[in-house]
Amino acid sequence: MYFFFAYDVECRESGTTTTTALRIQKMFRAKMKETRILKKIVEAIKDMVTDANIECSPKGMVMQAMDSAHVSMTQLILPAHGFEEYLCEKSLNVGVNFDMMWKVIKGERNDTSVVMRTKEGADTLNFEFCNDTGTRKSTKKLNLLDIEADLLGIPEERDTAFQITMDAREYQEICRDLTDLSNVVYIEAADGAIFFRGTGDIGSGHKMLKQDENTDIEIHESISRQFSHRYLCLVGKGAPLAAKITIEVGNDTPLVATYEIEGDCKKKRKKNLDGSGRQDEEEEEGENIIGSLRFYVAPQIEQEDT
Repeated sequence: MYFFFAYDVECRESGTTTTTALRIQKMFRAKMKETRILKKIVEAIKDMVTDANIECSPKGMVMQAMDSAHVSMTQLILPAHGFEEYLCEKSLNVGVNFDMMWKVIKGERNDTSVVMRTKEGADTLNFEFCNDTGTRKSTKKLNLLDIEADLLGIPEERDTAFQITMDAREYQEICRDLTDLSNVVYIEAADGAIFFRGTGDIGSGHKMLKQDENTDIEIHESISRQFSHRYLCLVGKGAPLAAKITIEVGNDTPLVATYEIEGDCKKKRKKNLDGSGRQDEEEEEGENIIGSLRFYVAPQIEQEDT
């Protein structure tokens, strides 16, 4: 899949005209205003997913990958409009190791901009970090991987028994608090509340959450599901990306945890200045969602005593 541009070349010796095709490689370039966002994304993913293809297309960047044990799947969606600059005329896959990417970018300042650049057939993903004034610049390269994998099919409709949207940091704290009690956590809906329960050799504990101004709960069916505590903690690593996490639990489906990735709180909007149709841009405070990070975690099967 290439672009072909044809041009005519006159052959002086024969007087004939030939047509030659120039093959132009597919290019990718994306700029984020702040490196901190890229660092938070990679840090949230790297312990759940090792290697994965990032599909870059005119619509944006998408990554879907399973963990090595096939217990969870991670989906990252970064639409083109969420970047400060974005160029990708044709789709191409970029195979990365997220732990290696983290090592490449972790030392950069959070307040610098970052440009990611590669092209079809290239063996590196190039990073360029720059401060606002352009007086400091850093360039690095990440070696790419050749990964044979297709995007996984994800059903859009889910059988959700209950759903909770809560403070992302609170979810992270709940998982940490249950760490020493149990290797498994029961998440259940009952009596209009959501419970996180853990039971182990040293004791047991639970956290109960009800509807309030910071928590939204929808219960369609009262059920209880069992999940690996380790995987729930890995899901919690996405908390720095968003103020809220939405958790959906169903009977025969994986747990789905979604973070809406927040960008700069300041965004530009068009304003009609004098009624003449002339427009200008001004900055306003407000929510700026630049993408989403979603985790799917399979429930554990409870073993019956025999």
